[in-house]
Amino acid sequence: MLSRVADAAYWMSRYVERAESAARVLEVTRTMLIDLGQVGTKRAATQVGDVLKLMGTKSRTLEEAVFDVSDPASVISNLSRARENARQVREVISSEMWDHLNQAYWRLSEAAGQTSRVEDLSQTLEDVIASSYLWVGVTDATMRRGEGWGFIRIGQFTERADRTARLIGLACSSGSLELPAGGPERTNVGWLRLLRSTCAIEAFRKQHPTRVDPRQVLDFLLFDPELPRSLRYSVEVVERFTERLPMRDRASRRALERRFGRLTGHVAFSDVDDVIERGPQNYLGDFSQLLQEANIALQETYFLH
Repeated sequence: MLSRVADAAYWMSRYVERAESAARVLEVTRTMLIDLGQVGTKRAATQVGDVLKLMGTKSRTLEEAVFDVSDPASVISNLSRARENARQVREVISSEMWDHLNQAYWRLSEAAGQTSRVEDLSQTLEDVIASSYLWVGVTDATMRRGEGWGFIRIGQFTERADRTARLIGLACSSGSLELPAGGPERTNVGWLRLLRSTCAIEAFRKQHPTRVDPRQVLDFLLFDPELPRSLRYSVEVVERFTERLPMRDRASRRALERRFGRLTGHVAFSDVDDVIERGPQNYLGDFSQLLQEANIALQETYFLH
């Protein structure tokens, strides 16, 4: 596979995952603002600011974070980039993949031009989320299990690991792992938002039906081997698909395997007590650094030729 094709397939998948993650976080935030607005506008504004900072967007409102085409971190910009990368690999992906991604982009573009786009914001975000799920399903159902599919899966779960780590970091920075004087109800707001933002609330409640304990949430999203959005699950998928890629030269391949091995080991050989002892921000900072190094090695091995 040509380096430019592998690069486009990888980033196409990352941008789809990024758009879906951003849409879900914005919808969860929009829903929670209804409750937080009754508590105080200052606290609600802080929540919005934290989320927009997490996305890396220059937007000041949830609406802008969805529809502003001049903002490279907006939902519509991410879908646009995914579509442009898909255009470059039309010969590799299936026609159904292109059709569904193209339609999702144009539906969002049409929604951006509507006068009622603020009132319809929730429906728009839900459509982006559903379109992403549909695209992933179509990819699995129609694409040959070759190199292109491997790069798509690596891109998807690399982005997912990065987004999950960022969300956990936000929750840990805005709330203690111990219950404050305000009681469990106050603490649970941030951790419930984290679970909803990672699409893990139902899975968590099946494992822990009594209450939302911060330590259990942290352990679940970091280390659960069967949760498709946990850090452990994501990096193990990435490492597994990386091992299936064809070898270029032996030295680069060994360097790539070492990078992804360190990343997986960082998660596989830790537990929640280690994380709390070191500090969640320190642990997640090390994880992000290892993830970045692994991605650089991947690009040097397969893309930069």
